This record gives sequence, structure tokens and C-alpha cells, in this order.
Amino acid sequence: MNIIFHIIPESQLAVIDSAQEYFPDEFETDGFIHCSKRSQIEGVLKRHFANQDNLVLLEVNRDLIPSTVRDENLSGGEELYPHIYGALPTSTILKKHYLRRNSDKVFDLSNIVGVDQEALA
Repeated sequence: MNIIFHIIPESQLAVIDSAQEYFPDEFETDGFIHCSKRSQIEGVLKRHFANQDNLVLLEVNRDLIPSTVRDENLSGGEELYPHIYGALPTSTILKKHYLRRNSDKVFDLSNIVGVDQEALA
């Protein structure tokens, strides 16, 4: 099973829970859904969600997404990120991880296998 991750504000859970497909607000502008591999979660949180709380990390089975999913870097870097060029079927979401900050103000990812908690410090 090929797993990818997508981060959403907790306020979007109602949409996820009530729909068969999900499009984040940014889809209209970007044309795709930003995702991460397990090893990229820490960096994405630091770069794009540093000042946000109450986030949810969606664990998604990439193999079940019918839309095109491309690994690419559109910012000119070398690291490739998965981008979904279409809807995210909610049936492909395996788990929802509620992200909370610990006493050091770092997101606690200890419940997500394969994530290096020390790298977040």
C-alpha cells in the first residue's frame, strides 16, 4: 500500500465526513491537492503551518485514488511531493491524525509511524 498525507484545518472535517469527494479551497487556484510523503510531514508543517493549530493529518491510500497523482516539485527544488490532480475520494482516507502541539510548541507526531519526532524540534 502506497501512503501519502494531506494536512487540513480541523474545521474542514465536517466536509470530509459528509462528502464522497474532497477539494481543498486551494484547489481552484493551484489545480491540484498538495500532499506529502511520510518523510516530508515535518518540513511541510514547519514551512506552511508554523502559525496554525488544530490541524488534521489525513493518511491516504494513494493506490485507490482514480485521479492522476504526480510526484513533482513546482518550486524548483529537488524533493518531489505528491500532487493529486483531481478530487480526493474520502473512501481513500485510512486515518485522521489530530495534530496537537506539545509543551515545546512542536506538533506531536509520535502516533504516526515513521515520523522522526526529533526532527520537529
